[in-house]
This record gives sequence, structure tokens and C-alpha cells, in this order.
Amino acid sequence: MLTGLAAQAAAHRAAHPRIPRYGRIGYDRERLGLTNSIQFEPTDRTRITLDTLYAQLDQTRNEEFLEIISPAREAGAQGFRTMDLVSGRIDNNNTLISATFNDVDARTEQRIDVLSTEFTQNSLTLTHEFSDRLRFKGLLGRSEAIGRNPQQTTITFDRYDVDGYSYDYSGDANLPVINYGFDVNNPANWAFGSSTALGDASIIRLRPNKTVNGYEAIEGEFAFDVSDSLTLRFGAGQKEFLFQVAESRKASEGVSAGTLALLASRGFTIADYSTRVTNYGQGLGSGIPSSWVIPDLNRLDALIGFSCNCVNDYGDFRVTRFDGETRAVTETSRGFYVQADFQSDLLGMPVRGNVGVRHVETEVAATGLLSGNPLTVTNTYSDTLPALNVSIEPVENLLVRFAAAKVMARPALNQLTPGGSVAQGVADVTLTVGNPFLDPIRATNFDLSVEWYPYSEALVSFALFHKSIDSFVQTTRERLPFSATGFPDSILPTGVSPSTEVIFTSSRNTPGGDLDGFEITVQTPFSFLPAPFDDFGGLVNYTQVESEVEYIVSASLGTTTRQPIVGQSPSSWSTTLYYENGPFEARVSGTYRDEYLIRVPGANSNDVEGKAESLNVDLSISYDIGDHVTLSF
Repeated sequence: MLTGLAAQAAAHRAAHPRIPRYGRIGYDRERLGLTNSIQFEPTDRTRITLDTLYAQLDQTRNEEFLEIISPAREAGAQGFRTMDLVSGRIDNNNTLISATFNDVDARTEQRIDVLSTEFTQNSLTLTHEFSDRLRFKGLLGRSEAIGRNPQQTTITFDRYDVDGYSYDYSGDANLPVINYGFDVNNPANWAFGSSTALGDASIIRLRPNKTVNGYEAIEGEFAFDVSDSLTLRFGAGQKEFLFQVAESRKASEGVSAGTLALLASRGFTIADYSTRVTNYGQGLGSGIPSSWVIPDLNRLDALIGFSCNCVNDYGDFRVTRFDGETRAVTETSRGFYVQADFQSDLLGMPVRGNVGVRHVETEVAATGLLSGNPLTVTNTYSDTLPALNVSIEPVENLLVRFAAAKVMARPALNQLTPGGSVAQGVADVTLTVGNPFLDPIRATNFDLSVEWYPYSEALVSFALFHKSIDSFVQTTRERLPFSATGFPDSILPTGVSPSTEVIFTSSRNTPGGDLDGFEITVQTPFSFLPAPFDDFGGLVNYTQVESEVEYIVSASLGTTTRQPIVGQSPSSWSTTLYYENGPFEARVSGTYRDEYLIRVPGANSNDVEGKAESLNVDLSISYDIGDHVTLSF
């Protein structure tokens, strides 16, 4: 255990928790789903099908947190320099795993989101046989998802310069024991403050928003049977994706002195607009708080009317358009393809497969707001994508498959919007921008697999795969003065100067890299066992992957690093045990994945950021009641 100046000197060189906190997130959800299908056959060679789907999800999300915010502040921020490390312990990984502090700023917060998502989908398909050898298939489809978040409200209370705060991660790195140094259940120990002399002002954050995702497609394909062993296909189509988001915000999120003065003059204290988190941490052991004070949004709203979107006696609670989150993208792709399906014999072995090529042109029109003015940027690119799939059956029930293809995956639409979003948080000022000139991720894939079907419903397979990634899309983060970003000073928040160092986040194309791996799958019913165990069965799958792509560390300096692909675990497995007997079915499944990266380079000067390993277990049970009703659990 280090104390005094020795502890402070060592802590400056060690990693530490950024915002250690306890929290609870709860949902209240209601779902509705409707489907409909109409089929019409005007002739024995023509079929028309209309499928419709409607889904509605309404939910309320409630977040309750108890935290300290001092360690997350920049060195020049209020409250940072007065935070004193009394004692601490640093582990072999140079992490400050336990410590005691004085002059810490604590915060309690509640956030409520009212959310609604409405999804509609309509598709019309047409099939027609011109002759026994020539046929046509067409599709006309449209879908739309509208996400509404009319209430996104966060309110905080604060306590400044707390002595005797401590945390301890030594017993469990995922469940620290935190002592806040004061009674967190006493409303009188908390402040609803407007002053920034000691730290950050308490906040009333209002951010209602709406997101629309749309999709339209028209496709057609002609197929001609040249012979019993050869079919030629030709198709063309157009797809259009739409992404729109609009957000409004309260101009000043810090609580005003006028609001607090009027509350006090009318005799209201925090006890009048607070509540408590209760029954927290059940079963987690001693040292975990079971309750604490949090703001009561409904009671405070009843007092000051912050949800009115107006100016009243307590202040200005209007929300206006936030330029950084008002943007739209339309992505249109047009393409055509030719394909040959074949089946034959090679040295007495059945051979099946297809070979073809697709050409697609993509147009992007992205709109954002820069200094309050709309800015639309367009981009176009094209891809020619050949593909080959072959299956050989050297002996009965044994298949050898080979596939080779050029593939591409377009960037997410929200990465393409121009303009910039500036946010001033507790610790940092961030500037996030899109890049409408992003190219897609492009790669060449090779797959080889062997599949053996020894008996009914049984499978043993082994697959090798290689992906040569020619271009990759990376989200870069680096610290640099705002003046070096090229964006106008007019988008800066009040009180932030052009010389302020900001976290600049954007998306860029990188050279890519390679990915290699293998997969093993075994599936079998237990029909060889005596009753009642013969109604059981199992499935086991294991995958191992190695990858390395080039990431930009600093775009301004031109430095790079090579790391695994984000989101990809080196190894993963899943296993399922099932039981099937007439109308009754039951399954229990376990899915495991290794730790994996989520960001390269990481935030806060880390080389990488990642997620720990995880194991999920699922259980499903169903029972068929007649031919038209199934009960599921």
C-alpha cells in the first residue's frame, strides 16, 4: 500500500477507473406484431404474393447511477487539481486497483427515455413461367422503421470535495467495493447546484430525437434451362436505403442560479424532488450499497415544468434543433448479374455449383448541417464481384465444397454524414464528424469445407476460410487542437476556444489485412440410445479465427499499428442439447466467445479497448396445440 507523495507519483503513471459507479438500468416493454399474406394465381403459370408485416415496440428505459466524476476530468478542469490521493495499491499490470481519496466530487443521476419503434414492411413477388424452360421472378419491396424518443431526460445532484472516498477492485475486477465517505441516502448531503467554482454544475439535460430508416427494392430475374444440367440466370435491380436523424436539445444544460433561487424562495429543498433507489445489489454481498438518493424527474417536473418546451418563471426550457445530430443519407445501388448453375460428373463423382459475376454502381447523397447551414455531399463508386461455388460428392453422403468470391460491405449510413457534432462533457470536448467519401470494405474470400452425413439428421463438418481484406473502415480518435480540425469556430460551445484540445472522431479507409480460421461442427440425434433418451439430440460448434489489419493511430502524424479486427473473438463455441417428442420441444444452448477488441486505438491514451469473454445460456420450450397454435416459452 502506497501513501503520501509516493502514492501520488505512482498513481500518475498508472491506469485507474475513469468513472467508477454503481448503476441500474430497467426496461418496461410492450410489443405488438401483425403479419398477413395474400396469394393469387391468375393462371397455372403465374403466382402473385403480397406479404405485409407490422411491428410496434413501446418501452420506457430508466437509468439510475451513483458515481464520482473527478477522475475523468482533464487536468485543467475545475475540481481535478484538488482531488488528493491519500493511499493506493498498484497491481502487477500498473493499475490502481484500490485507493482512498479526499476532495472528490460525487454525482447521483437519473435518466428516463420514452421510446417507440414502428416497423412496416410490404413485399410483392411475381413468378411466371413463359415455358417449361424459361421463367421470371420479380420483387417489389419497401420497409420503414421509425424510432421516436420524445423524452430523453437526465437530471443530476452533486456533492463536492468529499473526503474519505475509496474503491477496491482487488476482490473482483467486475464488482468493486466503493465507500463514498458520506451518507448517500440523506438528501441534505446532496446539492442541486449551479456553481462551477468547485466542480461541475448539476444538469437538466433534454434531448428528444427521432430516427428514420427506410429501404426500397425492385428486382427481377430471368432463368433459362439450357439443358437438364445447365441453367443460365440474368437479373437486375435497384435498392435504396434512407437514414434520417433529428435531435433537439436544451441550449444550456447546467442548472441556472435563477432556477435554484426561485425553488429556495418557495421553500423547496432536495427532499421535495428526490427519491431513492431501493433493493439494489441483492445477493452481491456486503459493501455494496442497497439504496441511495436520486433525482425524481416527475416531482421536479411538477414543480418547475422543465418538460414544457417553453420559458417560464423557473427558466428557459426550450429545446431547439441540434445541428450535430440533424443529418440524412440516401444510398442508391443499381446492378445486374449473370450466373450459370451446373451439375455434372467428374470421374464418376457428382459435381454441382454455380459461377457468376455481379456489377453494382453505388451513389451516396449525404446531408448534414455545418454552422447551421445544410451541406450535401455526393459520392459514387462501382464494384465488379465474381463468385464461384462448387460441391463434389466423392463418396455417398460426403460433400467437399469450395467457394471463391470478391465481396464488399458498405459503410454504415451514420458514418457517411458530413458536418460536425461538438459536445462538451464532464471530462472532454469531443468533435465527431462523418465521412461521405468512405469506400466500402472490400475483400476476396476463399472457403473449403468437408461435410459428412453419416445418418439421418447427423452432420460432421470441417471448414477452412481465408479472407484477404483490401480496404477496411476504421473509426479514428485523436487529440488535437480544435483549430487543426478545419472546422469553423462558430460550432464551438460557449466558453471553448479554438486552441482547446478536442477528441476528434471520424471514419477513414485503411489498407486492410488478412483473416484466417477454421470451424468444426458436430450434430447428431441420440437415436442410438434406449428410450426415453432416444428423443434427445445435440449440436456442438467451435470456431477459431486469426486476423490482422492495419489501423491508423494518428492521422495527423501518419502512424499505424496492426491488430485483430474489432468485434472478432479468437475463439468461440456453442453447444445445444434438445429434446423432441411429438408436439413437445425443448432446447438449452450455451454460447461462449473469447475477449475481443472494440476500438483501436483505445480512448484515454490506451493502445486498445476490448470486451471480456462471455458465456450466454438460453432455454426455449414449445408445445403445439393442434395444427394452428403453438405455446412457446
